Amino acid sequence: MLTPGAALGDGEAPERGWGELNPLATSTCEMGLGTRCDTLDYHFGDYNWRKIVRLGNSLFKKLKTATSDVAEHVIAHQDLEATINPEKLCSWTEAMTAWELDPANSPNPYEVLVKTPTQAAVRRQMAEDKEKALAKGVDVSLSDEVSPCSLIVMGIDLEGEQLEEWFSLLQLYMPTSVTLRKQEPQKKVTPKPFNVKLWMPSQIGKLISFNRSLAEIEYKLQNTQAHKALGTLRRNLQIQATLYDIKDRWLCGQGTNTRALNALATVQARIAAARDKYCQARTALLALVDLLGYANVDKEFLPLQDNDIRSMVEPEPGLGETQQTLSWIWRQVNAANATEEETQEFVAE
Repeated sequence: MLTPGAALGDGEAPERGWGELNPLATSTCEMGLGTRCDTLDYHFGDYNWRKIVRLGNSLFKKLKTATSDVAEHVIAHQDLEATINPEKLCSWTEAMTAWELDPANSPNPYEVLVKTPTQAAVRRQMAEDKEKALAKGVDVSLSDEVSPCSLIVMGIDLEGEQLEEWFSLLQLYMPTSVTLRKQEPQKKVTPKPFNVKLWMPSQIGKLISFNRSLAEIEYKLQNTQAHKALGTLRRNLQIQATLYDIKDRWLCGQGTNTRALNALATVQARIAAARDKYCQARTALLALVDLLGYANVDKEFLPLQDNDIRSMVEPEPGLGETQQTLSWIWRQVNAANATEEETQEFVAE
């Protein structure tokens, strides 16, 4: 129940009485008004009596279930609260209480502000670092047109027609990468562009020596890529849940349902793309861990399983609604210190 102070309600309980009376439909439809009302009253009375007699066992069973599951739900709630600044959490609680007491005159506090690193922010920071280095007379760029950062960005966002340009620039910054390319087994059929190994720093690892700064640049960009993919995944899961709700509650007719299914298919494709991007970025980050010596990357970016990709209101497969737990993708959100400018930048990105 959404009433403040109320416990979890059994919203299906009023419907179960009617469910038991369904077999009477063939008989009551032939009865007169008075006889039908009396028959229904008799059966409802019998149902209520049996319900009251069994109420003790029913409540005891629910109490045991709640007692055994409470620890798991408390831990999940604490994990979610741990991602939020205590001061911000306190202010949210006050705003929520004020909104519940007077929703008409209080702002709605249920707005999530997500702060994650963005590609634009990281590139801007790297550009500023480059300007500072140039001011000190330090320039690590080997090309006037392509900086080390631009090289890694090109590798991440590479398109098929850019392969030859990519490999020529890669050879400029990592000459020994030519050796790795020559060692690759030759294939009779020309591979498709998305199957070509690009020999990014995460793929090279310790096979050859190269400038460590390239690996650090890729780590920062892949880190933002993973965060961005998770953000995209969460947003589209919310959109998907809303579309399903609208479709089930309001839409009827073949035309409207077909359009709704097309919209859902588009959202599902975005979810799949975000999942693949996150998995690719996570693989690259874990490969860079040994090279750079960073810790806790595997704890920050957890494996993304199919049963993790669900909205906040969708239960885990195989579990009922009262046993649902929050997927870890929602507990990774750190919305505590996001400013309005950063939030708008994230949405625009």
